[in-house]
Amino acid sequence: MGGRFISELLYDMGFCRFTSPLIAALDEIPSSTLERFAAQIPEESTYLSRGRDISP
Repeated sequence: MGGRFISELLYDMGFCRFTSPLIAALDEIPSSTLERFAAQIPEESTYLSRGRDISP
């Protein structure tokens, strides 16, 4: 797991501070998570995730 900045610094006037928008990022998506998302995708669609076809 890692973190990625998604924007430049933003000034928050409410706190009078600069903020760095940061999100958590997984290096690898667990197979159980891929299966859960694949179960929600209609059969006729193809969904590619980093080159892996996870369509049902």
